[in-house]
Amino acid sequence: MNLLGKILATVIGTVFVVFAVLTVVNIYQTKNLTIETAQKMAQAETSDHAYQIQLQLDYAMDTARTLAANLTTMVEEQKADRALTDAMFQRILKNNEQFMGVWSVWEPNAFDGQDEKYINTERHDASGRYVPFWTRDGDSIVPSPIVDYDTSDFYLLPKQKGQEMILEPFVYPVAGKDVLLTSIIVPVTIDNEFKGIVAVDMSLETFAQLSQQVKLFDSGYGSIISNNGMFVTHPNKDYVTKPFAEQEQYTYRNEIQTAIQQGKASVIQDFSSYLQEDSYIVTAPIHIGKAETPWSLLVTVPTKEVLAQTTKLTWTMVIIGVAGLIYLLIVLTWLIRRIVRPIVMAVAQVQAIADGNLAVEPLAEDSKDELGHLAKAVNIMTSNTRTLIQEARQISNQASTYSDRLMSSTNNMSVSIDQVLTTTGELATGATLQAEHAALTLGVTQEVEQKLQAIQVAIKEMTHRSQETTQASKQGLVHAEQSIQGMEAMSEQVTLTASVVQQLSDQSTEINRILQVINAIAGQTDLLALNAAIEAARAGEHGKGFSVVAEEVRKLAEESAKSTNQIAAIIDTVVKDTVKAGDAMQNVVAAVQTNTQYLDANKQALDAILQHINDTVAQIDEVTTASHLIQKETVEVVRAVENMTAVSQQSSAGTEELLATMEQQNTAVHELKNMAESLSGMTNSLQQTLAKFHS
Repeated sequence: MNLLGKILATVIGTVFVVFAVLTVVNIYQTKNLTIETAQKMAQAETSDHAYQIQLQLDYAMDTARTLAANLTTMVEEQKADRALTDAMFQRILKNNEQFMGVWSVWEPNAFDGQDEKYINTERHDASGRYVPFWTRDGDSIVPSPIVDYDTSDFYLLPKQKGQEMILEPFVYPVAGKDVLLTSIIVPVTIDNEFKGIVAVDMSLETFAQLSQQVKLFDSGYGSIISNNGMFVTHPNKDYVTKPFAEQEQYTYRNEIQTAIQQGKASVIQDFSSYLQEDSYIVTAPIHIGKAETPWSLLVTVPTKEVLAQTTKLTWTMVIIGVAGLIYLLIVLTWLIRRIVRPIVMAVAQVQAIADGNLAVEPLAEDSKDELGHLAKAVNIMTSNTRTLIQEARQISNQASTYSDRLMSSTNNMSVSIDQVLTTTGELATGATLQAEHAALTLGVTQEVEQKLQAIQVAIKEMTHRSQETTQASKQGLVHAEQSIQGMEAMSEQVTLTASVVQQLSDQSTEINRILQVINAIAGQTDLLALNAAIEAARAGEHGKGFSVVAEEVRKLAEESAKSTNQIAAIIDTVVKDTVKAGDAMQNVVAAVQTNTQYLDANKQALDAILQHINDTVAQIDEVTTASHLIQKETVEVVRAVENMTAVSQQSSAGTEELLATMEQQNTAVHELKNMAESLSGMTNSLQQTLAKFHS
């Protein structure tokens, strides 16, 4: 898989995972928020309806409190009047249709102290206590007896606790019809002493209408439950007066009933047998006065209706998320292609350079970011490499030309030295003959008187030989001068070649410096990619896509560094060969200088020989001129011949030294020739290396 495919696969996979996670989290949070909002709304609605019901019950409680207060005042002022009280009860029923009865129970003689007076009278029992009970009978308000009040909870509990209370709902026949009622009871105390109770019976049918007004969502409904868990109202009348605890379909009925008994608000998800589906059960307490047995309004809302908006919103979010993901993928694909394309082109150009192709088109540098900098750096590297290769090729050609010239010069020099050696050999032979003749002359001189003619002949022969020696010495001197000039020319050529080789070494060093800069850029690019990966890793999942891009950039930097190292290796080989050539040129220069010195010494020796020969010729002339005085100057002639013998020996020794010097010079020339051949081989190797690059 190429770089584009890797980046696209990584980024698309990461974006898909991130989008999926974000969508799931968002949906989950939205669902929870919607449920929480719905629960709060349901609680608020339930609490509001519960408050409306509470107002109705509080009104009954306030009525009972008012009656209790009025009766307390009448008793305290000793103005208690049973007839007046009965009239008050009747008026209250007449003015409040929701009340089904008003009644009161007093302790013995606690009301007016006249219980004995009313024993077994109308509306009184055998105790004569004041226990009035006025109730409805159709459109009439009639009295009704209260029985067993001394043993009933409705009287004993307020007496024991001294607290207001509301009785559990009960069915009571009114005008031949069973009516669900509840009693709201207020105790009467005077000076902290219990005197009796005042109560109002209230029909609960009005609460059925109030609970029916509870409408949450489409199918939500409300029902009132007493403190002991009895259904007071319900859309299904079969539930009314049935205990909530018998509803086995409620998994959390104990929790719901506990919340009702403690007068706490709650929201519980459970199954509703009435709706036959999962629902949210919302309870709101209904506190009646100071009674310790609050009722509750229970509202049931189908779960699917609560989540309907969430489901709709979820699909909307999914559609928006998918559309956003598709759009983001399109943008990312376009962006990644735009980022990767310059990198791919840069890699292709570097690969082409590595393959030796320098005739590549420059990369576009219109981008101002790191990609533009990379393209610019690659273009500069390509241009510099092209220039360096061209210069190296020119230097290699010049070095090859100079090596050819040097080989030609060494060949010519070798021929000249061979000629000098030949001449020097002949000179050595002549010097040897001269020494022999000098010895013969010395013997003849000793017999000068007897062999004068032989001396004259010997003198002529010596003169002839001296002339030949002079001619040979002059010719040797000319050849020595030519050798010196040839060595100087060769020294100049070798020096020029050494300079060219040094320039080639300098250019190779400059190439290495540029390659080091390129390698440094690749190293910095690798370091930047590593720093980006670290930052991505710190970013976690959001940094993975960029971490992958940074890894690919780092790999590209490593490949660039490898290519640069390969070029550096080639250039290093060129530098080493160039250094060897430079060292060889230096050795050649040293050898040429040494040979030049030897030739100078040879020239000086030839000058000395020529001088000695000239002296010898002069002496021979003197001998010829003074031959007629030979007899008189025999001693002088002998001395002169001895001197001539010494000079001949010196000439022979000098000639041998010249011969040895020329042999050394010949050896040096051969070494110079070998160096020139080595230089030619190195330049050929350099040209073969440079031939790999074409522009």
